[in-house]
Amino acid sequence: MKQRDSDTGQYTPAHSNSDLLDYLATDGPAGTQAIADEFGYTQPTAYRRLRQLEQAGEVDSQRVGNALLWSINDTEATDK
Repeated sequence: MKQRDSDTGQYTPAHSNSDLLDYLATDGPAGTQAIADEFGYTQPTAYRRLRQLEQAGEVDSQRVGNALLWSINDTEATDK
């Protein structure tokens, strides 16, 4: 059952951003559908989460054919 934030009423994600980043650091780069399958998301939900991480500078995307391939931002990886 999905959990809601008691203050905002919005659903809270089942997996943290750190979970997604750890997956990409260990098993990436990966396509949107592969990430969706790994975390039990629909493709649009996975895409939305990954775009948010990309806008925050945490991950990069690269178009390969009709798919997006996601990876850890190289700048972030070398700063750690």
